[in-house]
Amino acid sequence: MPSFTLLTLLLVGLSGQVSAQAPGKCAITHVEGEAVVSARGVGRRSAVVGLGLGTNATLRTGTNTRVVMRCSGDLRVVVGPESAITVS
Repeated sequence: MPSFTLLTLLLVGLSGQVSAQAPGKCAITHVEGEAVVSARGVGRRSAVVGLGLGTNATLRTGTNTRVVMRCSGDLRVVVGPESAITVS
């Protein structure tokens, strides 16, 4: 499974509205298929629209899965199938 590291993203909890994002934060805006987000102290949970990602959080995508995240600075991150991204 490919693994990538995203730099300069800050700790984010659960996000209600993506449009209300504070600077330096990311939130999932689209999910096709099955993906899981895990972080120390929080455990694992399904990746769903509105879920925030922060430092040490890992997003893992399954087969035929695509996840899109929107981050501060209007950065759009697209994660393809069978991938893992750890925010650091």
